[in-house]
Amino acid sequence: MTRVSALAPGLLFFYLGVIFRALACDYDGTLATADRIGPAALEALTRAREAGLKLILVTGRAFFELTRVCERLDLFDAVVAENGGVIYHPGSGAIYAQGPPPPMRLLAELDGRGIWYQLGHVVVGAARRDEDAVQDALDAAGVSRELIVNRSALMLLPAGISKGTGARQVIRDLGLSFHDVLALGDAENDDIFMLARTTDPRELAFLGERLSAAGVDGAAVAAALPGLPNGEFVLIQSGPDGRPSALSFVPTPRETVHVRHLAKYADARVGAGRRFVFRHPDGHEVASAESLTEFLRVVERVDPGVLDWHARRGDFSRWARGVFSDAELGRQLRKTENRWARGELAELAQSLARPIQARYGG
Repeated sequence: MTRVSALAPGLLFFYLGVIFRALACDYDGTLATADRIGPAALEALTRAREAGLKLILVTGRAFFELTRVCERLDLFDAVVAENGGVIYHPGSGAIYAQGPPPPMRLLAELDGRGIWYQLGHVVVGAARRDEDAVQDALDAAGVSRELIVNRSALMLLPAGISKGTGARQVIRDLGLSFHDVLALGDAENDDIFMLARTTDPRELAFLGERLSAAGVDGAAVAAALPGLPNGEFVLIQSGPDGRPSALSFVPTPRETVHVRHLAKYADARVGAGRRFVFRHPDGHEVASAESLTEFLRVVERVDPGVLDWHARRGDFSRWARGVFSDAELGRQLRKTENRWARGELAELAQSLARPIQARYGG
């Protein structure tokens, strides 16, 4: 949906007001430069894992080639390789091919024509300059394969296999919703770009270059982004004819609360730097919570004087708004804090828990 040339150590996981539970990244040009993941990106990935995010690697590389160049596959909860042709779970070591292996008769035709190729479990990689000769080999072998172009590379895959299908499968495997995942990529086979307003000259130059490489009028898009209104976005995706097109849109707010989806966020850990710290009125720390579930557990057992001190300061509602970007929960907790200050509530712990449980489950 967007890109990073090298993930910065300060990578934010709260984006456009949404709390993401997983990060799906392309390899070449996004995480890696010259085959290797750099120190800054490794640090950001490590911090993401520590913050409780699931990490998904999505790449067009043949699986065996990926294991050669990427020394830290263990950082990822799932790997989509071969442009969706292979799914790998590093934790269990399980590899799942999403299609049949390349037919031997196709390989024989490629060999007979002197065409260089790289063989994967499902994919056959070739050079883009050999596209016509590869198509001739497919015709001669009587084999049907989709030809997917990615910069100077050409990938041959069974119909219906793509990075998108592979990513959707691992998202289901990990028990996530598609709304939970922020995707980062930079190339033609990364399907979709979603761009927000920016005035940074370096970002505009980078986007103009990358979009042009993907077949989009990058200069025109980069020129339009500084004047894009806040809250409006540019979506770039391939049409039925394979050509990328751009359109602007304003997201429509959800009219009803998606309770099932919100419930998943109760266990999402926000990281030590954004935790709620329960303090005694004298200032010493008595407990902390890095998720809403932990928050509810602490509220049940902490000293009532601690809750009273935080409620009168408005700390609970401030945390909900600032950390979870949940204006509605913040409003409800602020209402509870005000009612407590006016003496209208007999029990604060239950009154704090009630709106969280109603909104997020528990």
